[in-house]
Amino acid sequence: IIDYNAVARGGIEPPTHGFSVRKQYISLLFYTFLINSIFNLYYNYLELKLVLSSSIYFYLFYKFRWGIWWGK
Repeated sequence: IIDYNAVARGGIEPPTHGFSVRKQYISLLFYTFLINSIFNLYYNYLELKLVLSSSIYFYLFYKFRWGIWWGK
């Protein structure tokens, strides 16, 4: 499809906003790092929760949270 109106006006100018290769690669690196950091924080939280829940000190802390005589 040929836009003869645009041809008569002198042609369609190429887009100049948001199509920079440098900006695309920077945004790609930034968003991959952002998503990776989000997943890394989430799985680090899961692993930390697993390790702490398997610890005997935290088990005793949650068992005797309200004191040694009112435990459970």
